[in-house]
Amino acid sequence: MKLTHESLGVEVDFVDELLNKHVDAWMTAMRDFDPRWRSLSFQDTATEYVRAACEAHMLNGFDPENLGDMKPAHVHWIAGEIDRRMTEALEIPPE
Repeated sequence: MKLTHESLGVEVDFVDELLNKHVDAWMTAMRDFDPRWRSLSFQDTATEYVRAACEAHMLNGFDPENLGDMKPAHVHWIAGEIDRRMTEALEIPPE
């Protein structure tokens, strides 16, 4: 699924369906980054959100080596999209 922010000029290809294997791999990558990552600010972890998503095969064709050359707003937008999709995937609907 293509995610686009027109005014930033950013496009990423996110997996069509976020599965448990993606979430587990992302959580493992974030813990490897820093076991206390949940207590860090989003500002401190945005790049790692994206890097972890790449390791978890959530972003198709995205090279995490390019993160250092990206504008911070672009990285934060991608990280925010990852966070939003993770939240949606983990939400349990009411009965």
